[in-house]
Order: sequence, then C-alpha cells, then structure tokens
Amino acid sequence: MIEHIKTATLWLLICTSIILTWMIWTYQPEYRILGESDYIEREIIGEERSLLDVIHPEKVIIHEDDQSFWLHPFEGAYENILNQLRRIRLDYFYSGSDVYGSSMSGIQGLEIIFPDQLQRDWIYMLFDMEDSEQVLPMESVDRILLFMNNQSSQTEVSVRFVSSHNNEFYQANTGLSVNQFKAFYNEYVDNRTEVNVYPLQTNTRNIFSKRNYVPIETMDLKRYTFLINSVEDAQEAFLQALFNDPELVRNYFQGNQEVYTDGNRMMNVVENGNVLQYVHSTSLTQSERSERSIVEASIDFINGHAGWTDQYKLASWSETTFNDRATFRMHVDGLPIMGTNVNRTEFYTMELARQGSRISEYIRPIFHLEEELHGLERTSLPSFQVVLNVIDENEAIEKELIEDVAVGYYMRKQTSLIIFEPAWFIQERGIWRRVDIRDDLLQGSLGGGTE
Repeated sequence: MIEHIKTATLWLLICTSIILTWMIWTYQPEYRILGESDYIEREIIGEERSLLDVIHPEKVIIHEDDQSFWLHPFEGAYENILNQLRRIRLDYFYSGSDVYGSSMSGIQGLEIIFPDQLQRDWIYMLFDMEDSEQVLPMESVDRILLFMNNQSSQTEVSVRFVSSHNNEFYQANTGLSVNQFKAFYNEYVDNRTEVNVYPLQTNTRNIFSKRNYVPIETMDLKRYTFLINSVEDAQEAFLQALFNDPELVRNYFQGNQEVYTDGNRMMNVVENGNVLQYVHSTSLTQSERSERSIVEASIDFINGHAGWTDQYKLASWSETTFNDRATFRMHVDGLPIMGTNVNRTEFYTMELARQGSRISEYIRPIFHLEEELHGLERTSLPSFQVVLNVIDENEAIEKELIEDVAVGYYMRKQTSLIIFEPAWFIQERGIWRRVDIRDDLLQGSLGGGTE
C-alpha cells in the first residue's frame, strides 16, 4: 500500500513539473504600451552650441601705416570677422625666420589675438580647410595675422599663424585681393580706438611674447542693466539634467548649502542659490583617456545637460596627466566679465574638469540674463594713462607683477537684476582685479589733464 502511495506521489510531481515547464516556455507577459506621459521630460533652459560658437578673439587689432587700433567687439563685430575667415582658402604653408615672424614693423592688416591656444583642427574649421589636403605644421595657434604682402609675387594677402607657447609661426597664401581684404574691416572705421603697445612681463627666450595693446584715448562705453531669471526654475532643470533618475536623488541641507545626491553624483547649490557645483565621483584607478580635447568634451556635456545660457566664450583650457580643465567666461556685447561685487568668479564663469574620459566637475551660475533695462546709459572710461597713474600711486600694486591689462565689464549683482559697468582691469598671478580710479584722477583725465 505504501509503495502505491509513493508511486502515485512521484507521478504527481512529474506531471506537475511538466505542466510548470510548459507554462514557463509558453508564457508571454502583457507589455503595456507606453504613452507620451510615461517619458520623463527633461527641461532645457538653454541652447546647444558648437565649438565655433564659443571661440572668440580676446582682441582684434587693425594695423594701418604707423598706427594701431583696437577694433571694438560690440554688435557682433568679432563674430563677423570670424565668419569672413571661413571664406578664405589657404593654398600653401611655409615657415619664416624668427625675426621676420616676430616683427610687426610695416604690417598692414589685422591681428587677431585669442585668450588661449587653439588646436590645429580648430584652425581648419576657422578657415576653408576642412576638406583641404593642406596640413598646418603647428599643433596650436594663439594669434593670427592677415596682412597685405607686398613682397610676394604669388599672393596679395598672406596669413601668419603664431604660437607664443611653442615659439613658432607658419605662413600661408590666400586668394584674397587687397580690396577684398580691406572690406573686412573698413566698415568698422567708426568703431575703433587707437592703441599703443604697453610692455609688461617679458620672456627674453620667447620672441613671440604676447603684445599688450592699451587704448590711449578716453572711451564712451555702454552700461547695461538686466533682469535675471527665477533661480528656482533653473535649479529644477539642472536637477533633471544632471541625474539619470531624479526620483532616486536625496535632498538635504549641509550648513547653508542645499545638497542633492544619488550616491555617485552630488549637486550643491551655494551662494544663496546662485551657483551650482556638480561632482561625479571617478575611480582613482581609471586610466582611460579621451582622445577629444577637454574643450570639445565640455561643450558636449553642457549641450546634453540643460544647454547654454547667455554668451559664454572659451577663456582658457589645460590638459595634464591627472586632470583636464576648461573655463568659459560670460561676455556682454563682446566684452568679457572680469570682476564682480560678490568677489566670486563662479558668478560669471563656467568651469569643467575631466578625469579620464568623464566630466568630473561642473561649476556655473544658475541664474541667467533676461530682459535688458536702461539700454541707452553710457560710461566714460579714461585712457590708460590714468590707469597707469593709479598703478604708480597704489603701493598695493606691484607693477613688475602685472601680467596683463584689459578693458572689461564689472558685474554688480543685486537680488533681481545685474548691472554691467565698463572698467579697467589688471591681471596679477593669473587673477584679474578692477582698477579703482579715484574721481579726482578721472576728472583730470576728462578735463584734458592727460595726453
């Protein structure tokens, strides 16, 4: 009897196993068709931009006879100049002597100065060279000269590419006529200021050292006032853009900082909600490096994470064994923002870092400009001679440590608006600071007290 029960139980288990196996093989789940409401909609607060959109000259200098003029960057003048470059096809590259390459004597044309090195591939994009068989024998360029070449029988206008970093230059012929070339800048004859070269720190080993051009005249420049956007709306947009699944993000306060994290990524909102600090932890053993530059990787990252706001241009970049960094600086009507009353560069720069092939750090302002107010206000900016007087009288400024002098905008940040005032700046140890010009010196300048 017991044997019959065991046999029946065994057959029951075998049949059950067969049935369950068949059900597993033939099972087909009912997938629900996702509608539009099932997708997470990521808010975009800015636009996508390309490399050419963020390359911007630091200065464009017009050399005419024995005079030099700073071409004002206002109303898209520098963008128009770069657009003209893309129509120029280069025919032949050759090197020249060091003395010839460094000399500006007798140059008639344009000197385009960039804030940092441009890679060779970027130069191909600036000119009509993307499909060309010509190869520029330089890795990087920071200055481009277009000039009338009276000594050549092959071309009327030449282009000279200079690298102060590598202490070299190469030259190329163009198909431009002198009349075509003059049309590049003749339309800006009323939008320029005469400049002189002011010698600052020099490197005797580098014959291609950067030239510091300073205006010798008083200038009337525009003063801007802008309303800014709602910080809260932008903060939510970045939260969605920087985290794969915002629902997994925890939120807490650490002191006066609001922190968001999903365990791998962390987003801090600091400076009363005005500045975003994003960190993506990277393994210390990560050795894979991207073949793309940090600049191109940063542009793609910003494009894919809420986009670009306002006018940011490439200011500097560096690549080392352990860390790559790129900085983009806000511009207003072509002039860079170089200081602020809150004394934090994060209010007008975007800085990204990369370790291996991953963007590991992203710092930027959350707010962006909206409506412009009081657009007709202007400010009189004194000549460089007045600035020089201030430098000579100020014991806190060590003249021999000054690396650069420039005109830019000073940002006055208020609760709901920002004022941009033109000002003089000096650079010491890589840091820009505004020159505080006293009213008596300024009145002396405006009254004709200085030449």
